[in-house]
Amino acid sequence: MKLLRPVLLAVLLVLTFYLVTTRMGGPSGDPWVTRPAHVELTQAAGPANYDSEEQNNIAVYKKALPSVVNITSTAVTFDFFYGAVPQQGMGSGFVIDAEGHILTNFHVVEGARQVEVTHE
Repeated sequence: MKLLRPVLLAVLLVLTFYLVTTRMGGPSGDPWVTRPAHVELTQAAGPANYDSEEQNNIAVYKKALPSVVNITSTAVTFDFFYGAVPQQGMGSGFVIDAEGHILTNFHVVEGARQVEVTHE
């Protein structure tokens, strides 16, 4: 008998939820979801006209894009019980010369035991 009451209550709640969400309309009696009779499709606007400063920025970004790299660094931290726990961080950088030197922020590689560099 103790098991029957919670099961009946659960069934009653599920049935009430189902009826309220599928059978009854909204506050005014209209369905909650309406489908319009006519849908008008319009064409998207053309490309924006950029001023000279924006065009200059776009040119710089396009020129620098091939030198951008992703950097994944792995450092070791210690938990409460002094157990070593690897901790990964991610950042980006730039290849600055033909020898492959990379410029990045110090916090990206600070305390890293392993650094992985990828280029897409």
